[in-house]
Amino acid sequence: LEGAATLSHELLAHGQRHQLLLWQAGGATVLGWAMATQGDDRGLDTLHQGVAGARQAFRIIELTFMHILADALLRLGRSDEALAVTRDALTRAQANHDLHLVADFLRLQGDALLSQPHADPAEVAGLYQQGWQLAQTQGAHLLALRCATALARLWQGTARQAEAQAGLSQALARVDGSARWPDLQAARQALASGQPSDQPLEVMD
Repeated sequence: LEGAATLSHELLAHGQRHQLLLWQAGGATVLGWAMATQGDDRGLDTLHQGVAGARQAFRIIELTFMHILADALLRLGRSDEALAVTRDALTRAQANHDLHLVADFLRLQGDALLSQPHADPAEVAGLYQQGWQLAQTQGAHLLALRCATALARLWQGTARQAEAQAGLSQALARVDGSARWPDLQAARQALASGQPSDQPLEVMD
């Protein structure tokens, strides 16, 4: 995170120095996300500036910036705002026929709903499943893995735990990446937490 903050500061300064609005937006967005990830909600102002800058400079990539904003809001526990951002993003995605992040926005929307008082697990599960199915259709295996991990966590300890674990294991097998990737670590942890203590966990390295 310190490295991301340092580089985003440099990018922001470079963009300002040369009047490159898109690079200013990128620097501001990453800097705001890094601050939010460390629990500093002052980063949200910077993030919002980044989203607005991206929308002005190159509107076609606004969803990428909105995705970072929604993630930051969830990390700060601001689920109402995250829910609003995901709904807005999904509306924009459909209007612009830009579906490359829809699966992950559905997952983030499920996460935001799950943080609400009196959350409906069935509604949340439906969002995770919808995102998972869409990601599979698109061949977006990493996004599918995120949805599968979220569903496995949601269904842990329920009658559908085995179903979710089997799906997660399959999703994990389709992702070829470093064992240090946070998404792979989260998936393995979700699998391990659903295994009986005397049953070894078998996953692909």
